Amino acid sequence: MGLGHMRRNLLISEALGNVHTPPHVLLIAGAPELGAFTLPSHVDAVMLPPFVKTPNSGYVPRTAFDSTESLRSMRAGIIRTTLDLFLPDVLISDKLPRGLMGELDLALEDLGGHTHFVLGLRDILDHPLAVQRDWLSDGNEEAICEFYEAVWVYGDPSVYDPRYEYGLSHDVSSKLKFTGYLDPSPRLNGNGHELPDDDGLPDRFALCLVGGGQDGGPLALNFARAVLDTPGRYGFVITGPYMPAERKVALRSMALGQNRLRVREFVRHPGRLLKRADRVVTMCGYNALTEAVTLGVPVLGIPRIKPRIEQLIRARRFADLGLIHTLYPDNATPDAIGAWLEKDVPLPPRADQRIDFRGLDRLPEFMEDIVPGRLSNGHKPVRGAP
Repeated sequence: MGLGHMRRNLLISEALGNVHTPPHVLLIAGAPELGAFTLPSHVDAVMLPPFVKTPNSGYVPRTAFDSTESLRSMRAGIIRTTLDLFLPDVLISDKLPRGLMGELDLALEDLGGHTHFVLGLRDILDHPLAVQRDWLSDGNEEAICEFYEAVWVYGDPSVYDPRYEYGLSHDVSSKLKFTGYLDPSPRLNGNGHELPDDDGLPDRFALCLVGGGQDGGPLALNFARAVLDTPGRYGFVITGPYMPAERKVALRSMALGQNRLRVREFVRHPGRLLKRADRVVTMCGYNALTEAVTLGVPVLGIPRIKPRIEQLIRARRFADLGLIHTLYPDNATPDAIGAWLEKDVPLPPRADQRIDFRGLDRLPEFMEDIVPGRLSNGHKPVRGAP
């Protein structure tokens, strides 16, 4: 679920195809926006009827035609049937070892003995106490110990090490392997991904990213006001598909009739805009922040702090490394954002000199460790851009 999760798992799928004999990858996804992406030739997808996240971090059906339990049962059945037919050599579960509300439990039982299970985690989940209370208490450690062969962390332990931050058990910690951060910038060399409709964009503009947009409206509006209050400054806002309609209408009204502010709802791959921007103001989700710092553009990170502080932790760690500037959300006023946009900010240091960004290179090697000889027919992984 979520644009960041989709982009990250598409990157992983592409990276696993960087071998002489690419595997057949099947994505099982819970967000319809996946249909907007062009899938590589070795990747297929199955869409689940979606849940949406509530402000208190719960989940409800996207439509009114299902109850939470009926939708969970439907999704569990689709997952189980799909995996029984596909019979994968390896299953990589994103973040939740039992799936959302345990929807993966039946499949874990059915596929045991044939399929190798891998759990994939982003660098940071939440505050350690919250992780211990919610994530670890939901039977996740037991599921990892019983079913999972490895836990891949898409991060660098020198930035954040969940083994110690979360007090993971020895049995779980022994399965952790750090891939390094996933660097999406090589895809900018061109492999058919679209460049947004940006005819007439000036050479100097600021870009605002708010992830899926569900709670990014206030930041987007404050950024737009900062741009319009600064003579000569141009701005581009990507609202995300989940931003409330009234916020989108307000932003489009601000952009109407003048050319210094552009508003777009959805861009499949914002990296090319990031590469062209001279400043970036962004929330601090995994994908947006890692992509921005790998491109070397000055970044002002304004993290989400509710319902979890994962983004705040990431922002502080990246700021400590000198890679980004930060503002606490309550302080991210139009004046504060405008002041940062106009002050002389030096280019940040090269991110790959401070953080391990070789995750996409290592993933085929990690897969080869799980199923020796099956991925590349004995050949070494092919290096280069996805």
